[in-house]
Amino acid sequence: LYVKFFKCGGRIEHLSKLVLQLSYGNKHFTKLSCNLMLSIINEAQPSKMPQCLELLKDMLSLSDAFQLQRCEWLLGYQQPIDRVQYGLAGITELTDDVNIYFSPIGCYARNDPLLQRLWRLKNGVELYTMQSLKEIFLLLKNVTAAYNYVKMMPAPNYLLGRYTDWMAIYINNACAIPSTEGSYDRKEREALNFEVLLLANEYRAKLINEKLPIVHQYMIGT
Repeated sequence: LYVKFFKCGGRIEHLSKLVLQLSYGNKHFTKLSCNLMLSIINEAQPSKMPQCLELLKDMLSLSDAFQLQRCEWLLGYQQPIDRVQYGLAGITELTDDVNIYFSPIGCYARNDPLLQRLWRLKNGVELYTMQSLKEIFLLLKNVTAAYNYVKMMPAPNYLLGRYTDWMAIYINNACAIPSTEGSYDRKEREALNFEVLLLANEYRAKLINEKLPIVHQYMIGT
């Protein structure tokens, strides 16, 4: 019944209440829910990603003994790509991916966690990517556990200092040259872009105030 309801088109707030009530303090159901969320995030069309992220945001905000595990399961953890063992000698461009992001519960089904899914999504329709970035920055703003987990996550490549750096570049480019894809009119798109830009700047200011070090250090190959 839970699986059917999860995949139906019901109201997200009703589903969220059900999931949170059953997951609180329950590791088995938490793992089941996270595994299913990963499946839905990976199977969903890009246009449905913002709605999926609303539920994921609620799940990560649940404060109990398993909150950190939910961050790892749903957001993912960094894993160097094989060729990176050779350091800079193993890549041809600084933009080459050197890290990917795995979930310990999603790897067997080949389901990407959110950080990897977003990194792939950036090459799709700009509107849906910006809507998804809005949700992820709201998550980082409102859920301290998620913020602390993501802020020191290594970047996908050596051109960036930390994972979230690519988001700032993407948002700045989107605001400078708005895309015409999707169903939003120009004013709606500009309003969305401005809102996401404000959230991204707020996040960046918080990082600067904490004086966090750059995560990536070059690995010199021989």
